[in-house]
Amino acid sequence: MLLKLIAGLYQPTLGTRIANISSLSFAPDYLPEELSLTVQEYIDTIYLMNKKSITLKEMNLQIQYLDLKPYLLYKIKDCSKGTRQKLNILQALVKPCDVLILDEPFSGLDKNTKSYLANKLSELAETKTIILTNHEADVTFKQTLQTYNIETQHEEYQNIDNPLYKTIIFESQTIPRFKEGKLTTLPDNRYSIQTEAAQLNKILFYLIQQNSTIIEVK
Repeated sequence: MLLKLIAGLYQPTLGTRIANISSLSFAPDYLPEELSLTVQEYIDTIYLMNKKSITLKEMNLQIQYLDLKPYLLYKIKDCSKGTRQKLNILQALVKPCDVLILDEPFSGLDKNTKSYLANKLSELAETKTIILTNHEADVTFKQTLQTYNIETQHEEYQNIDNPLYKTIIFESQTIPRFKEGKLTTLPDNRYSIQTEAAQLNKILFYLIQQNSTIIEVK
């Protein structure tokens, strides 16, 4: 519901949606099962709608990376959830946009496709804003992500493959105070702090002095 509000597909019942978005592409959480088109026919339609922004060669590469070739002659309604999800992702990726919104894009995907999509989104994040929801624990990105954890109700930051930043997860009976880094409260007296790598040893030393238990540094 929230992503559909951001995308402008739903109107809020209370308050005002304010968004300065010039172009947007959206992948909902599912592709309708009742589509009578074949996979090839659907892809052809997507290409005709976006051929000013993507070449046939680029489209074919996306088909290859998403492993759709074996299913080109299948009716979409006869395809598995994973294959329908790949088509859903394809239509969102090929559309030119400033903002890309994806609702559970990794759901139903095999390991290889998850890895490809995560890398592709990391690449696209250099030139556009990407908003997505995800419940798949085995998915990682190569960009800095601002995330909202529903369970802890806190904003969190992930810095994957970024040597300039480190994250410390620790346990403490008192709420620590830091001048450096961004502190996030986790369940069970646990905390996460994101800091510049240059400040890592200083913060670790402080935590040890405060009798905190260091759980993980990543």
